[in-house]
Amino acid sequence: MKEKGLGKGLSALLLPKKEVKEEIVEIPVDSIKPNPYQPRRNFDEEKLKEMAVTIKERGILEPLLVRKSAGGYELISGERRLRAAKIAGLKKVPCVIKTINDDEALEIALIENLQREDLNPVEEARAYKVLKDRFGMTQEEIAEKVGKDRATVANKMRLLKLPDEVLNGLVSGKISEGHAKVLLSLQTEREIVDFYRKIIKNSLSVRSLEKLVLKKGKEKREEDPNLKRVIKSLEELFQTKVRIGISSGGKGTIHIKFSSIDHLNDILEKMGIRDTL
Repeated sequence: MKEKGLGKGLSALLLPKKEVKEEIVEIPVDSIKPNPYQPRRNFDEEKLKEMAVTIKERGILEPLLVRKSAGGYELISGERRLRAAKIAGLKKVPCVIKTINDDEALEIALIENLQREDLNPVEEARAYKVLKDRFGMTQEEIAEKVGKDRATVANKMRLLKLPDEVLNGLVSGKISEGHAKVLLSLQTEREIVDFYRKIIKNSLSVRSLEKLVLKKGKEKREEDPNLKRVIKSLEELFQTKVRIGISSGGKGTIHIKFSSIDHLNDILEKMGIRDTL
């Protein structure tokens, strides 16, 4: 069966082979530096405390991965276990020492965290972007490595188009990913920020935001002088009321009102349609 979510050769680094016993070494927690490539920036303190309780009772069941660095060691994977171990008061933690380069350390940190599916949407999007920019991966390749579909990867990466103020709100939980996706349908940064602030001020649900954005879009299109000119021309041609509705995606409908079958036939003839009723 094909392994999902691991880069080429990374399975050998992250998953110990049954036929090879990894040497586990007890290393002082103070000599382990954080992973500079860690994509997660927000750690749930309550969950770390819960993990610390488990570590006190059972110890660390899965060793951390580290590599040697100047003056000690650098963490490759196991950030939460290390933090929880410190909370639990452990002086040493079990580790497996690996010899890998910066790119391998980065790829492991990104993919391991992406597979766990507990990054916030912005951290996840930024991790995908690093895989794309630094390793030249396509969205399809990223999706295959982390075990997700391409559309999910694409939609996450689109979040990075949002202004910083909105991204910060998404990270802090002021808005949901659903809110963010609706905001992405707006045309300008000013509009996005304005609607973001309305969400906060009025505690708008995603559905309420959608309705507000649709209403604003409709009003904006109705005020379009070019659209007004087209409607006026059609009304003069057909001698009746005409309404044009255009969605934010550019699709829409034209409604032409007629008062009788004869009036409809007259409209059809003006449209160049020979078949009449």
